[in-house]
Amino acid sequence: MELFTAIFCTPEPIEFHELDMDYDAVLEAVLSGEIHVHSYNPYRYSDNDAVGRIIRENACGIIKECLDNWTAEIPIWRGREKSEQVIASCFDKKLSEIGIMAETRILSFSLTQDSLDLYNTIIKEFHTDERSAYERAWDHLDFEQHAITTGGAAVNGMIGTLMMNDYNKSTSDGTVPPSQMSRETDVETDLAGESSRDDRKDKYCRQCGAKRTGNGKFCTHCGAMFDR
Repeated sequence: MELFTAIFCTPEPIEFHELDMDYDAVLEAVLSGEIHVHSYNPYRYSDNDAVGRIIRENACGIIKECLDNWTAEIPIWRGREKSEQVIASCFDKKLSEIGIMAETRILSFSLTQDSLDLYNTIIKEFHTDERSAYERAWDHLDFEQHAITTGGAAVNGMIGTLMMNDYNKSTSDGTVPPSQMSRETDVETDLAGESSRDDRKDKYCRQCGAKRTGNGKFCTHCGAMFDR
């Protein structure tokens, strides 16, 4: 039995969730690839053409199943270089289950224009957000499900990750990260005198995480006293 290569592509865009720390977007992509068939079950397939036909007929379903049940700890699109390897491995496994031993290589993995525009918009909005890491962390937490039940642990973990992202961004493009800008602003505020201290009052309760309303001294949610 001679080695042969089968080419496949998704006839229509495949929908998937791009799950990242900062966003959850539904995107669509088209993929193509080549499969180097080493051997196949001669009792199930009469010849190479039959094998190639089965591969093309099942390609879209195999890829969709892989993306729907994504377990790799990387975002599908942002980490697409590694994602392509994961998809190829899924392909090889599924083909082996139907009697085809092969090695898959993804040739192209492209977003549709609408999905690409959406993705670029999301990335642009996040990287131009100049609020402090502490403030941005609250956008990603559900008070009822996370902040109150886990206290500061969930927030601190999110802040640490966001600040690390800021640092990585600053070292790659030479800009000052938003979290660093926030710290520098705090120092300038201290030097400005007593008149600016009201602007630095606690915005969130350190006890339960609820947002402060006005300049009240006590949290309206749990009754804890604000430090400032």
